[in-house]
Amino acid sequence: MASEMGLSGNNVVFTDRQLKAETLIKMGINIHFENSDFELQYLNTFNHNVVVIMITDPYWRDLVY
Repeated sequence: MASEMGLSGNNVVFTDRQLKAETLIKMGINIHFENSDFELQYLNTFNHNVVVIMITDPYWRDLVY
C-alpha cells in the first residue's frame, strides 16, 4: 500500500499494535492517514498539530489539507 501511495519503506512506521498518537507527536508527523475511529478519537485528546485524514471517508482523496 505504501508503494502505491508513493512512499518508501523508510516512511512507514509500525507501532506493534500500540496506539499511534505518542509516536506521531514524538516524530513530528503533521499529516497521518487513519482508518480507525478509536485512533482518531484518541489522537484528538492530545494538544498537537497532527492532521488526521480518515481514509474510511470515500472522498478523502478529494479533500484539501
